[in-house]
Amino acid sequence: PVLDGGGRGDVVRITAEGVTLRGFVIQGSARDVADEPAGIRLIANRATIEDNQIRDVLYGISLIDSSGHQIRRNTISSVAEFNSERRGHAVYLWNSDDNLVEDNRIDEVKDGIFVGYAHHNEIRGNSVTRSRYGIHYMSSEDNRFIGNTFVDNVTGGAIMFSKRITLEDNRFSGNRSAASGFGLLLK
Repeated sequence: PVLDGGGRGDVVRITAEGVTLRGFVIQGSARDVADEPAGIRLIANRATIEDNQIRDVLYGISLIDSSGHQIRRNTISSVAEFNSERRGHAVYLWNSDDNLVEDNRIDEVKDGIFVGYAHHNEIRGNSVTRSRYGIHYMSSEDNRFIGNTFVDNVTGGAIMFSKRITLEDNRFSGNRSAASGFGLLLK
């Protein structure tokens, strides 16, 4: 089944705890960057989002001020005609703790996985290609990145202002741009 937002706001907004969303094509969010419209916006705790195809949305899955989610086996892409700076993040964790982000396939977004003020998350087995940053990570503690692949992005990963991070068995390759690309930045 297809859930199409018709170019207005978020396509799906989850406001109840413990919801599972599985097996949908989710498309057609609004495109106004200032509102950060998403294919799926999670604002309640403990959702399971798995086996969905999320496409033609500005942001893919936004986990905002909520925790305990499982985000698994989704394919996510942004608005094809926008350049990477204009697109949104595929998986966007903001003030969101204790999540599992696993086995997602992400292509042509702004940042594949953006983690800000989000702690105790496990991010494993994901693939991010042809995006601005594979991982964009700021001011977050005690997170684990295991077995992810970041290939052909401008930047493989930027890990900034954080402590107690585990990076294990990740692949960073072909991440470059004409001006300044790099595999992994630790700041």
